[in-house]
Amino acid sequence: MGRRPSSALGRGVTRREFLRVSSALSGAALLGCGEGSPLAILPPPSFGPQQSALHGTREEIADEALTVVGGRLPTDMDGHALIIGAVPFGDGTPIIVADAMVTRLSFTPSEVRIKTRLLRTDDFLLDEASATLDTTLAYRTTGLLRSSPQLGARDLVNTALVPVGNGRLIATGDGGRAWEIDPVTLDPITPVGAYAAYVPLVAPSTPGMQLFPLVATTAHPVWDADDAFLYGANYTLPIDAMPMAPLTRILRCDAAHEPTHTDLVDAATGAPVTIVEACHQMATTARFVILLDGASMLDAELAAGGDASGPQRPSTVLWIVPKSELTEGGQANAVRCELPIESAHFVASRDDARDQLEIVVVHQGSSDVGQWIRGSDTVFDTGASVDSRLVGAPACAADLPRFARYVVDARTGAVVTSRSFTDARLWGAALRASDPRAPGALGDAYFTTAGFDPRALTTRIVDAYRDHPSRVVSIADLPASLLPGQLVHFDEASMTLAQSIALPAGWVANSPTFVPRRGAAAGEGYLVTPVLGPEWDEIWVFRADDLAYGPVCRLRHARFDLGLSLHTAWLPELASPRATYRVDGALDYAEGLLAISSDAASLVRRVLAL
Repeated sequence: MGRRPSSALGRGVTRREFLRVSSALSGAALLGCGEGSPLAILPPPSFGPQQSALHGTREEIADEALTVVGGRLPTDMDGHALIIGAVPFGDGTPIIVADAMVTRLSFTPSEVRIKTRLLRTDDFLLDEASATLDTTLAYRTTGLLRSSPQLGARDLVNTALVPVGNGRLIATGDGGRAWEIDPVTLDPITPVGAYAAYVPLVAPSTPGMQLFPLVATTAHPVWDADDAFLYGANYTLPIDAMPMAPLTRILRCDAAHEPTHTDLVDAATGAPVTIVEACHQMATTARFVILLDGASMLDAELAAGGDASGPQRPSTVLWIVPKSELTEGGQANAVRCELPIESAHFVASRDDARDQLEIVVVHQGSSDVGQWIRGSDTVFDTGASVDSRLVGAPACAADLPRFARYVVDARTGAVVTSRSFTDARLWGAALRASDPRAPGALGDAYFTTAGFDPRALTTRIVDAYRDHPSRVVSIADLPASLLPGQLVHFDEASMTLAQSIALPAGWVANSPTFVPRRGAAAGEGYLVTPVLGPEWDEIWVFRADDLAYGPVCRLRHARFDLGLSLHTAWLPELASPRATYRVDGALDYAEGLLAISSDAASLVRRVLAL
C-alpha cells in the first residue's frame, strides 16, 4: 500500500478533507454545472470515456467564422489566440507523437474567425511523400520516436508557440529544432538554426540520422524582450544503450542570425552539466537563465525507441546561469538547485534583486505524459483491460499535484523559503495561461485540469508511483469515481485558489489563452479555451474575473476537431515577417544526403526542391 509521508512543502491532504472535496466535485460532474453559476450555458454531461483528443482531423479550415451556439460573444476581445497541438495518427501510438496543427482564433467585435493549418515542415513533407511514393522509406513510430532508416527522425514541433519580437512566431517541441512560422498564413518559414548548430541526442544509428538527426531541445525557449534574444537549450541524455558525452548548452539568437552556443559546467565541480530527465522548460530573469531538468515527455529510453515503465526521478533540478557568462563558443558556470518532487513547468519573476530568484513550480502528481495507455494495460481499481478507445492517451495522474513557490539563492542554489498549495480541484493540472502583457510577473494564473477518471488510471502507473516519497493522497484513498476537469484561477502571489469551475462530465478544457479586453488594464480580459466534448469540440469564452459563472459564449465549427492541443500564444496583430533569416536547405542537408541511399536522396531532392 502507499504511504502518506510528511513533506518539506507542507502537510498532505487528510482523508476527511479529500473525500469532502472530491465528493463535491463528483456531484458537479453529475449536474453539469458549477456552484454559483445559475446563468451558465453549460451542455449536458456525458459519462463515456473522454477520447476526443485521440481523434483530431487533418482537414484544414481556411479562415472562416465560428458559430455562436450559446451565450453572447463579448464585443471587446482583442487580438489573436494561437493554439498548437498534435493530430494523432489514430493507430494506438502515443498521442504526443503526431503531426503539428496550429489553430488561430481572431477576435472582432462581431465574430471570431478560425483558421487551422498543418505545419508542413521538411520532415513532415518527407513523411507524407514516403507513405505514398516509396513505402520502403516510410516512417514508423517506436516509443516516442518516429523515424525512417533512410530519412531520419521526425521533428514534431507540436508542443508550444513562442512569440519572438515584432510579431514573429516559432513552433517548438522537445525532440527537434524549432521552426519559425508565418502568423498570417501559418506556413513554416525556416528552422531555427542549421543542424550544424546542434549536437545530436544520440550518435547516428542509421544513415537517415545523418540527414535528420534526433536532437534534444527545450519545448519552451524564451524570447527575452529586454535582451532581444531567444534563449534555447540543446543537450544529450544518459542513455545506456547509446552513450554520448555529457553536454548541455544554452543557445542564443536574435531571430535574424544563426544561434550561438555556450556549454555549461557545474559551478561546484567543473564537470559538464548533465540533463538526466528532460529540459522541457526554461526561463529568464533580468540577469539569469534558468533551465529545468525534470519530468517530461522526452524520456531517455522512450526517445531511443525503448519501453520504459519506471517512475521519474522524484525531484526537480534547476540550473541557474548568469547571462554575463554567455559567450559564443565558450563555457558558463551553472549553479545547481534541487527541489523535492518532479515537475515539468515553472515560471520565474523577472526581478532578481540581491540574487534572489522567485519561482512557482507545478509539481505534477505522479504522472508522466510520456507514459501513454497501451493495449496491454489494466485498470487499477478493477484489474480489467483498459477500454480500447483510450489506447494512446496519457494515463490518469496517480496523485494530486502541488503548486509551490520558492525563493532560491542564485549564487548557491539554496532554497531560502518555500510555500506550497494543493487542492482536489487541481487533479490533473495541465496547461497555464496568464496575461501576455505582463511577462515575468507572478500573480494571476489560469489552469485547465483533466480531473480524475478511474478508467484511465492504469495499474502500471500506480505501481510505478506507489512508493513515491512525497505522496499527497495515499494509494488507499485514490478516488473511486469520476472527478471532472476544471478551470481554475490561481493566485501565485498569495498561493491561493481564487476561483474555479467544474466542467460537465465528458467535457475537458485544453490550452487556455488569456485574451485581453480591448483598451483595458493588465489583468482584465477573458479566458478562451478549446473544450473537447463527447461528440464534437467547441471554443468556450469565460470572463477571467468570474470563471464560476461559466462560459459567457460557446462557439462551434462543423470541421473543428482538434485532437490533443497543448500550449498557446497571443498576438495583438498579424503581419507576415520580413525574410531576414532562412536556413539554406541545400547546404543544411548536403552532408546527410551523401549518407543515404540514392533512392532516398532522390526523394529528398524532389520533395524539398533542393
